[in-house]
Amino acid sequence: MKAFGTSDLFAVGIGFDLSGAYLLAQGLLLEPRLLLEKAQTRVGYNVASIVEGCRDRARGMVGVGSLVVGFVLQLVGYLASIENVQRGSGWSAEIVAVGLVAVAIGAVVLLAARPLVERETRRLVVRVAVESNDGYADVPLLSLAAHQLGEERRAGEPLGEALQRVYPLDGVKMAYSGGLEDDPGPVWPAR
Repeated sequence: MKAFGTSDLFAVGIGFDLSGAYLLAQGLLLEPRLLLEKAQTRVGYNVASIVEGCRDRARGMVGVGSLVVGFVLQLVGYLASIENVQRGSGWSAEIVAVGLVAVAIGAVVLLAARPLVERETRRLVVRVAVESNDGYADVPLLSLAAHQLGEERRAGEPLGEALQRVYPLDGVKMAYSGGLEDDPGPVWPAR
């Protein structure tokens, strides 16, 4: 028995497909708490809705990417097997296939998806903050969104440094009437 054959690409591809479908479903099937937060009206804008919308889009992007990888792997496996039709090999091939599906799902969902989704969510929040403020990042929005993302501002940490730590802000113009070194008060209090 070969360690890894062309037919195993089908199993790995299915694992990526299932992972992609799971990530897409996470963006569509919201928890009741998130539905309530998104439905609440707020003065100005609903930060919870903005953050969750960015997170849903990020999950969708990673999920679609995973689906594409899965379909390509299955196609490669299919094309390779056209020339090499194999005879049955007993249960060992099926056990290996199930293991490969589990490894692919684990690799995508547990290892790769979470950091990719979080990084993309933060990038999208910055894009929304810039879009909402005529090309300058809306600092109060970024501050509120950082809190919504579960970030805590360190005691004594200047606002500008805190935002740089949380978001990819290279080249982003900031707009805050008091300046980034000033504390905006209750927007994102330091702990």
